[in-house]
Amino acid sequence: MWQEAAALDPGDDPALRSFHDEGVRSLEIFGLVRRVMATASAPLGHPHMSFPSPTVSEPAAERDRLIEVSRMWSRRSGVASATPC
Repeated sequence: MWQEAAALDPGDDPALRSFHDEGVRSLEIFGLVRRVMATASAPLGHPHMSFPSPTVSEPAAERDRLIEVSRMWSRRSGVASATPC
């Protein structure tokens, strides 16, 4: 994609000019970039991977603890955390 972006003639179109410039910049640093993709899973029933939904009868402290544990695991995994309502 970057090669095609760098090779295109953007003319006077500002969006195409930006795309072309990004392609040129990306190709300049492409050899310096290393990407890693990792995945992981926990066995079903793992205590830190299954978060029960808080109910009205649960104390607020327990709900807050579950939210904090969820945020902790989200930070470790690099996934954005959604706060339960």
